[in-house]
Amino acid sequence: MKNLILTLALAVVTTVGANAQEVVEVTNCCTSTTTFENTKGDLTFNEMVSQTEVAAKEITKTASFYESTSTKKLNEVKSVFRGEGSTTIEVVCTSKGNVISVVIDSPFMEDEVIQLPVKMLLESAEQLLLDAGYGTGVEGVADWSIVVLRRPLGPDFTFALYIFTTSKGYVSVNTVTGEVSPAGLEGCPCPFTDPCICP
Repeated sequence: MKNLILTLALAVVTTVGANAQEVVEVTNCCTSTTTFENTKGDLTFNEMVSQTEVAAKEITKTASFYESTSTKKLNEVKSVFRGEGSTTIEVVCTSKGNVISVVIDSPFMEDEVIQLPVKMLLESAEQLLLDAGYGTGVEGVADWSIVVLRRPLGPDFTFALYIFTTSKGYVSVNTVTGEVSPAGLEGCPCPFTDPCICP
């Protein structure tokens, strides 16, 4: 593995496989852009999440993962991490391996921390969604447009969830139990039923 470390007001690093080439551009002290050619093909959702974790932990080793979001195209994920103090780290990783990191001087207060990697890959969650009847009518194609991997804040403990936006509303897949269920009140993804706390 190759490590490339940039030292400014922040230290930002991207770790890349041996079959990749790197080009780095720094736009300011709180943002970095790293591009590398991924010769193994497009990264999966979970591989992109792993890349965002590497980038966040090189900004601060105590970075803790909150959530990752992607569309069904799976051309990129946007991940959110707890940074040092009251900061938030946002990292975007594309399926080609391009990584952009930014540090925001405000806390993120919508989720519980998730320990990565989660036990279930997105592909398995998508199959469970399909098996539960959330299909598009095309054989083997699940009905969803956006997915978020998160542990919503709530009064009760929950494992990490893949929350899918479907044509029938939000549906969650539990990453540990495999349970598939509609999420929240009237499709709201938060666990509160009265009142809903979604923005």
